[in-house]
Amino acid sequence: MRREAVLGALTAINLVLLAGMGLTQILPAKAQDSPGILRGSGLQIVDSQGRVRSSISVLPAKAGEAETVLFRLIAENGQPSVKISATTASA
Repeated sequence: MRREAVLGALTAINLVLLAGMGLTQILPAKAQDSPGILRGSGLQIVDSQGRVRSSISVLPAKAGEAETVLFRLIAENGQPSVKISATTASA
C-alpha cells in the first residue's frame, strides 16, 4: 500500500511538471536589436593554424613618445604586409 502511494505521488508530480513545461512558451534565441560594444586594449585575428594574421594594439606612452594605436595585417610568412600607426603627434 505504501509503495503504491509513493508511485502515485511521483506520477502526479511528473504530470504537474510536464503540464507546466507545456504551458510555458519557449522563445528562440535571437540577436540583440542594437549590437553591444566590444572593449579591450588589443585585438588579434588568427587563421586556422593559430597564427596571428591581423592585430590592433594600443601601445602605452613612453618617454618622449605618445600613446600609439598600431594596426597590422600579417602575411603567411609572419611578416607584416601593412602597418599603420596613429598617435596624437601624427594625427
